[in-house]
Amino acid sequence: MKKYIAFIAMLFFLTYSGTAFATNTASLSLNGSQYAYILDSTQSGLKIKGDITIEAWIDPATLPSSGGVKELICKRNSSGHSYAMRIYNNAGTYELAFLWTTNGSDFTSFSKNLNGLSISVWTHVATTLTAGTGTIDFYKNGTTIGSSTLGHTTSIYDSNAPVAIGANASSTVVDIFIGLIDEVRIWNLVRTAAEIAANYNKELAGNEVGLVSWYRFNNDLTSSAIANTLTNVGGATFSTSVPFVGTSTTTTTTTATTTTTTLPSSGSWTKACGAKGMTLGKKTDQLAVLANNSSGVPTVYLKDISGDALASVAVPALTGGTILFMNQMYLPNKIIIAYILSNAYYKIEVDFTTTTPTVSTAVSM
Repeated sequence: MKKYIAFIAMLFFLTYSGTAFATNTASLSLNGSQYAYILDSTQSGLKIKGDITIEAWIDPATLPSSGGVKELICKRNSSGHSYAMRIYNNAGTYELAFLWTTNGSDFTSFSKNLNGLSISVWTHVATTLTAGTGTIDFYKNGTTIGSSTLGHTTSIYDSNAPVAIGANASSTVVDIFIGLIDEVRIWNLVRTAAEIAANYNKELAGNEVGLVSWYRFNNDLTSSAIANTLTNVGGATFSTSVPFVGTSTTTTTTTATTTTTTLPSSGSWTKACGAKGMTLGKKTDQLAVLANNSSGVPTVYLKDISGDALASVAVPALTGGTILFMNQMYLPNKIIIAYILSNAYYKIEVDFTTTTPTVSTAVSM
């Protein structure tokens, strides 16, 4: 196995085109009579009945009076309720609250102190519901601020209410948020504390596992994940004030030199499988290895049995998952990986057709 450890990179010209989303340039501005929503009949992926994560950056212009609330993301109306994340004034203490119902009418609500929440200051807020235990975790600026639990299994009622941002879109619209809101992210799984901390202040790729809507509000109301386009009520506008700038798309051309890359020792490999006929290889027999790279990110390495390096590609979607198997697909240039993440089963494909491998979007099974 020792000959598998050293990778000898080949001389080649490599053109790399970055695929990160453009710079974060705008946020949604709501003045008290404005909000945005999508109908239940036209949404995709937002009828979440179990694990859920909701995130948003907010810059409030006003805060609720004692006993009052301001809705941030809300799927509820007068005919039925599902879930909501909101700001709650608990006798003068501003709290982040999450509420849900299992039958469409009787609410369960928990909240935690948003110590330091201020007007005209950007703050990131997030809540997660672990349905298996009825546990809500609360986050401010990427840091855990507490949790509450029922101690037993729960679920979210599948109502026909629209999903609204900045209001409770009942027949009489109430609890309207006034201020700026940006980077709204809704997931059909529980994001871990580490995932929230690592990503709350930067752009996503858009193909992350479990991401069902991502509203960047860069002068439009379309999700950058699933195309859930919001309807603008009251003429909401966009502001150039943003909580962070983000990452710009860049294109660079570099010339690689001969280098030696060290693969993690075989004892640290998560999975490995044989591969035949990959077009990158000079030999027929090849080896695909899954291991964490030096930054701790799951990475698939491909090499010739003779020791010639071929390519590698990071697969961050596998982070925190349990790998079931990795095998070459019937298509000669692809590796398939099956894994479990947050009690759900997924598969993902890695394509080694060229020297710049590509990774598919994870698909639930």
